Amino acid sequence: MARPRSLMDSTPPTPPVCSPRWVRAEERARRWVARIGLVGDQTHARQLARTGQGRMADYVAPGSGPGELELLACWGAFIALVDDGFDRDAEGAGLSGYATC
Repeated sequence: MARPRSLMDSTPPTPPVCSPRWVRAEERARRWVARIGLVGDQTHARQLARTGQGRMADYVAPGSGPGELELLACWGAFIALVDDGFDRDAEGAGLSGYATC
């Protein structure tokens, strides 16, 4: 277990290590959002791929099992895509720059 860092500690933190299990979580999340219709076209699919939800899940919950990583990756993809949809709707309605909720 890593020791807590103090504000006066000048040594750089150890970068997080991502397990290889993130790849499966990423693939499953991409298939899930496509299956439920959250990804409309290849542009959206590429945007989602760049967000790396499987890798993010592993950083957020290191040591989790494959099922937990998949669930976190799907949740992250859902949130990202829904948020992007709200952003697109706000721009289309001329509301960009304004809070919509």
